Amino acid sequence: MQHSGNLYSSRGRTPFLRRPVLVFVSIVAIVALAGPPAEIGADTTAAIEVTTTTDEYDTGSDCSLREAIQAANDDLPFGGCPAGGATPVIELTKGIYALTLTGAGDDTNATGDLDLNADITINGAGNGLTIIDGGDLEDRVLHVLGQTVILNDLTITGGHAPDGDPGADGTSPGELGGDGGNGEHGGGIYNH
Repeated sequence: MQHSGNLYSSRGRTPFLRRPVLVFVSIVAIVALAGPPAEIGADTTAAIEVTTTTDEYDTGSDCSLREAIQAANDDLPFGGCPAGGATPVIELTKGIYALTLTGAGDDTNATGDLDLNADITINGAGNGLTIIDGGDLEDRVLHVLGQTVILNDLTITGGHAPDGDPGADGTSPGELGGDGGNGEHGGGIYNH
């Protein structure tokens, strides 16, 4: 077939330009329905702002440090805190965060030390300005349960590793020459 300069197919009915226009319109419609493309390597960090220095667990509308850690551990809202996201960052202002919910040996974060079982970053306002204090807890301050935890610009104080068992011979735990058990590892931070 010889072209005489017109843009019709050999059948003389369908313009050659009509098919590419239909394909283009179809592609635009599919992209519009799919929404904007996801950004490669998009930041999945979720900041959890702690709003009280009071040690509380699932009470009130404030977000305590213990509640922020629970929200980060479970990636769900908890207490007054939002969900932690894929890589949670807990933001602390200056102040003393005294741990007061007693109950050593608890690994659920409800009492005693702060139990971290997710990759978490905790940022303070400066060493000596942001203090996490185990005080009279008779427990550690932080108990890291096999995850990566990054601590920036804060002070940890007042931790106490659990004591060993008294010996059958009446000696104190760890007393030289006695058969008492040694205390456990990690006063401020225990990571295992």
